Amino acid sequence: MTQTFVWQAFCIVVGSMIYAQWKDSYFYPGKIAEKLGDKLYKVSFEDGDIRIVRESDLILEALVVEGHTVMAERDGWNQIADIVSMYDDDSGHGYEVKFDDHFLKR
Repeated sequence: MTQTFVWQAFCIVVGSMIYAQWKDSYFYPGKIAEKLGDKLYKVSFEDGDIRIVRESDLILEALVVEGHTVMAERDGWNQIADIVSMYDDDSGHGYEVKFDDHFLKR
């Protein structure tokens, strides 16, 4: 286990915004709904799905950096995109992503 994951394990609490690996091996945004036991969490995904996820399949939102490939919503569907920048302004905070066709979205 790397230092990042050791540090992350101490920071995952109910309400943490995360990316969790889904059955298709992509990571999707969600929130920790409940800690179920040793290294297991109930995750509520942004699209409403709920799933039990192992700690090793979670990434804290705060640890996602430019260059990561993520699934991002576009036109009602999640699609592969790369994080190109982060923002924190009057509109909120988050990531700007670029899709395969070079379309940019916050």
